[in-house]
Amino acid sequence: MRSDTELQHDARLELMREPGVDAQSIEVRVQDGVATLTGNVRFEAESWSAADAVRRVPGVQSVVNETMITRETSVLPADSDADAARPWFPSK
Repeated sequence: MRSDTELQHDARLELMREPGVDAQSIEVRVQDGVATLTGNVRFEAESWSAADAVRRVPGVQSVVNETMITRETSVLPADSDADAARPWFPSK
């Protein structure tokens, strides 16, 4: 069985290879074979792609995707109370 450190390393490599994913903005932690993704992404599709990439790593049991989708705050009206980011938790 591969260690969590090895899985984390391989997950980072897989994120760097994934087109459309800014791997530098996503952190990967692995504990007991469960990979947790955190950080900011630009689109829901980027979040999905990141999670799918990590799921492909042999030995990763599951992926918890806690990435946040960032929004451009400069396009919001000055009096808007809209969130600048929101969590994305895809269904299993």
